[in-house]
Amino acid sequence: MANRYTHTLLHFLLVIAIAMAAAATAHAQKFDFRAVHLIQGAGAVDVHFNGIATPTIQGLETEYMSTTIPGLPAGAGTVNVKVVAAGSGLSNPLISSDMVVASSTEYLGVAYGTSGAPKFKALSRLKSTVPAAGKALLRVLHAAQLSDSFDVYLGTVEPNGALFANVQTDSGTAFKSVDAVAATLTITRNGSTLPLAQFIAPLANLSYTTLVITGTGANKLKVYEINGALGGTAAVKIPLLEGATTPPTFIRAVNAWPQSNVPKVDIYFDGNIRTTKLGYRSASERYGPLTAQEATISFVAAGENPGTPLLTTKIPLHSDTGYSVVLTQFDNGGRTHLLMKRWLSMKSDNPSITKIRVANVTDFYGPLTLVLKPAAGDTVMYDSVAFLGYTPYRDVPSGMVNLQVFRRGQETPIYTGDLQMYGASTVTFLALGDASRFNVDILNDSVPTLQSPMRSFDPASGVDDQLRAGGKLLRLAVAPNPTSSVTHASFTLPASGNVSLALYDVMGRMVGSTIEQQMPAGQQAVPLSVEDIPAGVYSCVVRTESGVMAAERVVVAR
Repeated sequence: MANRYTHTLLHFLLVIAIAMAAAATAHAQKFDFRAVHLIQGAGAVDVHFNGIATPTIQGLETEYMSTTIPGLPAGAGTVNVKVVAAGSGLSNPLISSDMVVASSTEYLGVAYGTSGAPKFKALSRLKSTVPAAGKALLRVLHAAQLSDSFDVYLGTVEPNGALFANVQTDSGTAFKSVDAVAATLTITRNGSTLPLAQFIAPLANLSYTTLVITGTGANKLKVYEINGALGGTAAVKIPLLEGATTPPTFIRAVNAWPQSNVPKVDIYFDGNIRTTKLGYRSASERYGPLTAQEATISFVAAGENPGTPLLTTKIPLHSDTGYSVVLTQFDNGGRTHLLMKRWLSMKSDNPSITKIRVANVTDFYGPLTLVLKPAAGDTVMYDSVAFLGYTPYRDVPSGMVNLQVFRRGQETPIYTGDLQMYGASTVTFLALGDASRFNVDILNDSVPTLQSPMRSFDPASGVDDQLRAGGKLLRLAVAPNPTSSVTHASFTLPASGNVSLALYDVMGRMVGSTIEQQMPAGQQAVPLSVEDIPAGVYSCVVRTESGVMAAERVVVAR
């Protein structure tokens, strides 16, 4: 009886075990798998799952990725992966690694390192994780033979701006959504902005891409591009990213249009709005990196219809070039722009030197001469910079710098100031304004982010803005204006003294009658004859012996 009972119990337990096994099989995890072979010196490999003698992936060559194997089962959610030399069986695997898997997930198994020290990393993606239109999903795997962790930038390199920061050796990142455009991929050591290597990453629309960073040294990095969206029934050779020895193209917009009735503008780039409400004396962020042959920039009054822009310009693009498009105006009110270029590979790494150039974007004072007197070096002069002109860069010692701005042929500066200039930077001095205001702003070409407002030599920095202060103090007015024969310049002197008054043309040349005489304090009215000068726009400038100055535009009509 006991033997019969025991036999019955064993039979019952066997049935239960079979049922449980069947249930486990019915509920087994189903996943997709793709292998990547980057082991140096290993030759072709086979990939086996869970000790099964027949390889699931056979004869995968170095620098190839296999086709995706769909619907692989794993009863308990854990899979053993063995990577072996092709045809060698299971006895001596190069790699034996367990990975925990889940249903509806795709795994990328990357075998890398050397044949003497091979490694394996499994990266996962839920199949429901897909990019949006116009976007790509991007992640990186640090598979280089370096102990340093990496920062990885896409586009510009700036402090705290890494797309992937502190990527440790043998670790991968999560996917991040990025624009589906060609971009510069820059790899630095963690915490540094000094590139170890730069590559061009051609990110495709609606793709999900893994970039595997390999190499045996900081100056020997290689990056493999694994486009997970690629299908096919055969193994595919993995492309290497093209090295970017020079950066691609970038563009930024600058608002130097002195209009109080339109103080802010929207910037459209290739028909799409990129920067909103860019104020006067402000610069947009840099747009790029760009690989097209042409781009279109439009300045639109803030909030207005982009179909009626203030100004639109098309820019032919060249590699290794940074463009700045500066909106400004002629002295008659007509809108125009200055397009400035610079080589992006030209950088200043010397903390004792600032690279400075000068641009004249005001049409109210004629050619300007800017004189810089560094506290620690020789005087630097940018002579007779005409409207819509800009100079080459000059190396100027960093530190405190005194600035003086002169109109052509004049010995008294119309603008002075002091400002601290920082080394290892590349900047443009923008002379801007209209007849009632004049400033010198600093466009920092080394900083790719929005600059609003731009740093400047202005009253907020302790500079005596003579034209603005003088205009308020002297209250200069010219009437009738326009005129064809005689007009009167009216102004108020705060104190008696010697006063000069003259007309200047747009080139800064003195024209017409000139007055220089003692005048008492109070209201003054000085007649000006314009009968002998051609029609056009001129500047009436009043200057006192104490240095107070004011200017007003005069239109001569015929």
